[in-house]
Amino acid sequence: MIMRVLTAMIIVVFLALVCTPWHITAKMTLVIAEIILIRILLKAKCIEYEFSGECITIKRFHPFYQKKRILPFAEFPRQYLKDFTFEESQMISKLIIVLNTGKRKDYTMKLQMAGFNDQQVKDLAKSLESIKKTNTNEY
Repeated sequence: MIMRVLTAMIIVVFLALVCTPWHITAKMTLVIAEIILIRILLKAKCIEYEFSGECITIKRFHPFYQKKRILPFAEFPRQYLKDFTFEESQMISKLIIVLNTGKRKDYTMKLQMAGFNDQQVKDLAKSLESIKKTNTNEY
């Protein structure tokens, strides 16, 4: 949804630049806004979370450029999950995952979760919480 809004905003700003004979400062403001919107659009990433029972896989990809096979950003056994938190900021929430591997303790991984609605965040938190409970019950 956010990607559609950003794309629409870029098109509107571009058409305003082309079609209107405005003052130079107004055009410069629109050019700067266009550059910012294009930068946001190019840096956007989608996240795919998968839990298969023994392994947690997190994939990141660009919404407009998708290969047939998306390589995982992170893949680790469920036993490594120690804790997780969500940090809310203005428009983007962050998922912070804390892992305990055999070599490193309290390894943190931060993921920006732009475009996730409340239900998706709740589902992700519920899944991670159940994995965390299973891990604490086993040890």
